[in-house]
Amino acid sequence: MTDQPLGPKQLEEIGTALYGERWQSDMARALGIKDSRRIRAFMSEERSIPPGIWHELAALLRTRGKAALELADQLDSNIKAD
Repeated sequence: MTDQPLGPKQLEEIGTALYGERWQSDMARALGIKDSRRIRAFMSEERSIPPGIWHELAALLRTRGKAALELADQLDSNIKAD
């Protein structure tokens, strides 16, 4: 991620990292946003991105990252055992 102010570009980078190319609906669901149109409004800058969302996204990234590392460690252990 770049050192730019947080905005749509960073939201898309985070969304893609967490959920892949079709990230908007999954992100909305994870953030408790009932309608993914709000995410699209953030992307078009029609609506401001609330500061609290960045904290929630950081937590989601940490949780996903930790889970991914644990799975990778398990996989490494299983590969070595074979």
